[in-house]
Amino acid sequence: MKELGVLKSKLAEDMEAVRARVRDELRVEFQGEKEKMEADHAEELRRVREQFQTEREEFQKEKEDLVRLHDVAKAEAVREAQVAAVRQYRSSPSFGKVLADAMTKTVIAIRKKVCPENPGVRWNTRAMVEHVQMWLREKRSLEPDTESEDEKDEEGEDESSEARDGETGVAADKVAVDAAAEEGGGECNCN
Repeated sequence: MKELGVLKSKLAEDMEAVRARVRDELRVEFQGEKEKMEADHAEELRRVREQFQTEREEFQKEKEDLVRLHDVAKAEAVREAQVAAVRQYRSSPSFGKVLADAMTKTVIAIRKKVCPENPGVRWNTRAMVEHVQMWLREKRSLEPDTESEDEKDEEGEDESSEARDGETGVAADKVAVDAAAEEGGGECNCN
């Protein structure tokens, strides 16, 4: 009986040692698998972040390109609308009257400003009109050429437009001269 008890005790110790060894082996294997899964997860997360950043940069670039194209198209549309408006306005019958009124107001304004500070200056109406005409010519020479290539080929229409503009300018000059003369005479008399 004593030997049987010793055998049972030894068997129990052996079984406990086997259990401990198996637990250690499983713990090491589990730890290795855990570390491998964490490394794989970190690598996958890094790859996804890089892909997201790349797609975000591409999207931002496409957005900037679209905004730039929109701005260019908008500016072109505004320029075409302005050119059309100027062309329509210059071809309207009221253009000569508006130009004459503007020249008349400018002549009268110059007459009123020439007086107290410069009593020795004498500007007659014709000189002031010529001054305004020179200013208008300089201003028009600085304006950009808004005609397209197709419109430049229409020589007949351009010549008739130039002739009409010349007639309008002459009529406007005459109206301005008459209006300024009626406003206060030929010269500026400060006294």
